[in-house]
Formats: sequence, C-alpha cells, structure tokens
Amino acid sequence: MSKLPERTKTISISGINYSVKFPNNLQLINIESEKNRLSNGDYSSFLYTIATFSVLIPQLIKDLNVKSYMDLDILEQNTLTSVYIDQYYSWYKEWIDILSNPSQVTNEGRDNQVE
Repeated sequence: MSKLPERTKTISISGINYSVKFPNNLQLINIESEKNRLSNGDYSSFLYTIATFSVLIPQLIKDLNVKSYMDLDILEQNTLTSVYIDQYYSWYKEWIDILSNPSQVTNEGRDNQVE
C-alpha cells in the first residue's frame, strides 16, 4: 500500500520555480490537442514537453524569452526535456499508476489528500 503523491509539484527550470498542479480533465484534453497539433502523430519527448508545459506553465515561454518553443536551441531543448522527464513525468506517472490501481492507496494517504 502507498500514500498518494502531492497534488502539486514544484518544477525548477532555469532557476525559476513553477508550482504545477495535477492536470484537470480540460488540461489533459488541451495537452493531447497540443501534442496532436504539433506532431501530426509523430511524438517525441520534446513535443510532450512543449504540449504539457504550454498548458500547465503558460508563463514559461515568456520566462524563456522566446516567441515559440521551436525557437529554443538544442541545449535549451534538451534541458527542458530533462526537466519534463526527471521532475514532471516521474511525479505524473506516480499519479497515473495510482489512478489505474486505486486499491493500492492506504486510507491514510486518502485522508491526507482531502482538500
């Protein structure tokens, strides 16, 4: 049995901390729509990164001082993708694993998550 992860994750990108909540249904739909718009069905980690962060951290593009995520150079792209994988996706995956098997959550974990 395991506890629920926190509903909010702090993600640090280029020295700036962003507070990201687990996406709601509309945000999940918008992330999927953005992935489809960007990729024509050919997904990469960077496209997942762009789609997710553009929906959940809209301020990020301004903070990166670019008009489009496509304006990032390869080093910036790799850094952003690493943040997505290491900080965001690992946390998001914890939630997905729990949501796909809710019986594995302790009552204590559920009690701690009531808002």
